[in-house]
Amino acid sequence: MILESLTNAQKHFLVLLTRIRGHERTCLILEPTITPQGFSVRFEEAITFNEGDTLLTEFIFYDGEKPHFRQLPLRIGGVMRCCLETLNTTPVIENEGDVLPCRYCKSQLRVRDGAWEWDQEAYPKEESCS
Repeated sequence: MILESLTNAQKHFLVLLTRIRGHERTCLILEPTITPQGFSVRFEEAITFNEGDTLLTEFIFYDGEKPHFRQLPLRIGGVMRCCLETLNTTPVIENEGDVLPCRYCKSQLRVRDGAWEWDQEAYPKEESCS
């Protein structure tokens, strides 16, 4: 889909919905349908909500390939929980050499030889993770 920005430039975008329940995050990427009233998204399966849940809505603009959730395998050596959480909740493209900085620590992951791995050359592993 295409969204017209304030500068009248048209950009393709997806909608990222994140349901937060305590420490658990459930993410869903949807392609919107543009209507005269704005845009709408269609769910294949309903998202349930409990009291206290939060729903975050974000727009993911892109040029070229559509972002998606991780599809490539993960080499687990050196990957911390926080880095895995970042990878599993961030839309990515997954081209060879792509990097993804962790939201919680100073490490990052990279795509090498068709798999995600800890980028130990760029950032040394931290002692602890929050």
